[in-house]
Amino acid sequence: ALVGDYDDSGQVAQGDLDLVLLNWGANSPPPPAGWINDQPEGQISQDELDSVLLNWGDSAASAAGAVPEPGSLLAIALATCCLASGAGRGRRI
Repeated sequence: ALVGDYDDSGQVAQGDLDLVLLNWGANSPPPPAGWINDQPEGQISQDELDSVLLNWGDSAASAAGAVPEPGSLLAIALATCCLASGAGRGRRI
């Protein structure tokens, strides 16, 4: 399950934010209606809101895909620059 995807829609979006805001301050268990993942314990508060806001837009599809690390992107950029500069040093007649 995605962090912050409380309604189990496969995406952290408006439905999850609505669950948090409409139930702000409510005590759990039992969880509010529609709250499926990451069921809160105690008052619904800043922790639940942070989970939604910090993961806003994440989806199950994006979580499954590989995301390159920043260091990998730098290595790719440097390799591309080296190849591009080496291509201009071809044989001269």
